[in-house]
Amino acid sequence: MVEVDVQLFREQVWRDIQLTKVYLDKVFDPVVQSEGLTMLQALVLLGLEQRSIDTVGSLCRATGMGQANASNLCKKLERDGFLRRARSEDDARVVTLLLTEQGKGAIKRLEGKFQAYDVVLRTMEPQKFDAVLQGIAAAREILHRIYAYQQADKGGTQLC
Repeated sequence: MVEVDVQLFREQVWRDIQLTKVYLDKVFDPVVQSEGLTMLQALVLLGLEQRSIDTVGSLCRATGMGQANASNLCKKLERDGFLRRARSEDDARVVTLLLTEQGKGAIKRLEGKFQAYDVVLRTMEPQKFDAVLQGIAAAREILHRIYAYQQADKGGTQLC
């Protein structure tokens, strides 16, 4: 096994993630803000539309948010008319999330706006997409392991 210069790796990750965040904000924020949403709110609505999110619990798992923050986010999205919350008939502890017509319209408009970037994406080599997805998965795994270590060491709070 090749030894990694951990300090150099950490510094490069910090720098590269910061720059990536800046570009993500510059590219995505104006689009989602045009619908009165934040990036996280738009992600939740997209998850509802794709049915990868359907309860507050699945929202927690999909985003890494704690239960209280996820619940507050849903309350705001409901107040703003993007989703509706309903208690499960089978288990009153489970809050089901439903996309409203306003939420569906917002997602449709966002998808239309993001399609404008397809002209750039089509110029990229397919292997770049695979490399990005693999790199993000590897980074998520490393950070998850560090977080688990940190929480075990501190006896920290659990995500839902």
